[in-house]
Amino acid sequence: MSIVRGVGGSVLVMAAAVGASGVASAEEAPAPSPPPLPPPALSVTAKGFRSTKGQALVAVYDSGERWLKIDKAVRLVRARVEGNKVEVQIQGLPPGVYGVSVIHDENTNGKLDMHWFPIPGPDEGAGVSNDATASLGPPKWSDARFRLTERGGTI
Repeated sequence: MSIVRGVGGSVLVMAAAVGASGVASAEEAPAPSPPPLPPPALSVTAKGFRSTKGQALVAVYDSGERWLKIDKAVRLVRARVEGNKVEVQIQGLPPGVYGVSVIHDENTNGKLDMHWFPIPGPDEGAGVSNDATASLGPPKWSDARFRLTERGGTI
């Protein structure tokens, strides 16, 4: 502690903390930490529905192993079809690689109905991110995947 004479003879007392190095340092109160940022949102828009019957199933996948297995989706949103489109916001996804599928579940049975003859194909409308196309089977994960950043994204 040191005493310093100020202007007009007033006495100022100064204290300093001395660290292990023997050098005086001022102790500061820790700065308040900023509130955590909300996880990014993914905005999904799907167009071209042939009717407003039933519901849309918007499924988000985070790997090729889970891809198009609706029960393995990391997020599943049921949404109303309005006009010929669906728009949903999916919250709480950490940044990473994802793929999205949208099914027009017209009979609300929670799955994509298929026919097998004469050529296998969906009975209900369906689409995936990046407008990846099917060729001798379902669209590939590698064609549908995209990167979601810490700012969120739109697909």
